[in-house]
Amino acid sequence: MKHLFPFVLLFLITVSSYAQETILEKQVPQAVKKAFVEKYPEVTSVEWFKNNDTVIGAKFSFNKKKTSAEYTTSGVFLSSSSEMTPKELPGMVSNYIRGNHRDDIVNLAMMNEKSDGKISYYVEIRKPGVAQAITKLYFDFYGNLTKIIQPEEIKIEKDAENGSDKDDLGADIASGQQISKKELPSTVSTYLDKNYKEYKFDKAIFIEDKKLGNLYEVKMRKIGYREFILVHFDLLGKYVEINQK
Repeated sequence: MKHLFPFVLLFLITVSSYAQETILEKQVPQAVKKAFVEKYPEVTSVEWFKNNDTVIGAKFSFNKKKTSAEYTTSGVFLSSSSEMTPKELPGMVSNYIRGNHRDDIVNLAMMNEKSDGKISYYVEIRKPGVAQAITKLYFDFYGNLTKIIQPEEIKIEKDAENGSDKDDLGADIASGQQISKKELPSTVSTYLDKNYKEYKFDKAIFIEDKKLGNLYEVKMRKIGYREFILVHFDLLGKYVEINQK
């Protein structure tokens, strides 16, 4: 199983949907600062934010890991999240991913702690390839899977939040951009190998279709001939039939 960790801004997500607003230290209630110092006495550099009028958060580095923590405005600790590497995940979590998502890439992994001391783990995985949607996995302290959210469910959530039904997966890729075979989802290669044995892969590009949305267009050449066909897939690697007349 391959691993990739482009944490970008994701480390400061405590797997919450709150909108964060950066605030100055002088705007942080004394009770919050006191509680923070008691829990993280060695931390000296903190970026403060608030999720709403009752929750104050902090972003910082702890034990060389990007971490975030949240408190009520009265200084009560709510939760914390810190980044992890794949090797730091519990064996049960790693075994589950290897057994059920062997070819997927770990996009993000975090350890979460709640106010009652309970520890849990959050992992994002995705298929190899350009602009692949993520699957969210939730595990308890013992590494048991407690919840899984598939890409389709994530899309529905985002569409509901944005008030839109448009699929923006792959929106950051230019139409016509060429894609190598290795960047295509593994399901695409499997489908081609099974259904087009007399053809050889020529090239693949990313296209935008007005009706079907964003797609992979794969050009296949018939072995021994100058005959080409175009095969289309959605960004999850599912075959899509297009009337090419």
